[in-house]
Amino acid sequence: MAAATLRARERLLRLLERGSTRAVSRAGRMAVDAAVRAQRAGSGLPDDDLAWLTVLLIHPPVRDYAWDSVGGDLGTHVGLWTEVTRRAEPGLVVVPAALLSYAAWCAGEGAVAAIALSRPLALDPDDPMVALMSRVLT
Repeated sequence: MAAATLRARERLLRLLERGSTRAVSRAGRMAVDAAVRAQRAGSGLPDDDLAWLTVLLIHPPVRDYAWDSVGGDLGTHVGLWTEVTRRAEPGLVVVPAALLSYAAWCAGEGAVAAIALSRPLALDPDDPMVALMSRVLT
């Protein structure tokens, strides 16, 4: 994952050099949708796709799109964000773990939501999603 994340960061830099934040938002929406489809199909994400998703999730519009996409088949989202949280590089785990916490909470899995939130709380308690989920769970 370290090598895949390095490639994803370089890809993001090239995208930013050529385009705008709108291009990043568009790429992020596409990555989130592809990840959800892959999870529903049971195929999982290759390292490069997962790393690309984690790098894009730092961008607030992508993060918010992922947050808004949680719904419907909650098991798909819990499974997806569990896998992303498990495999993400440590510096990129805050958003996927917060998304896992939210998806688990929506699915009625309060214990899973609390466990998922413990990791980003330790890393970045001031992150807006982390703070929100902390308030929700308390």
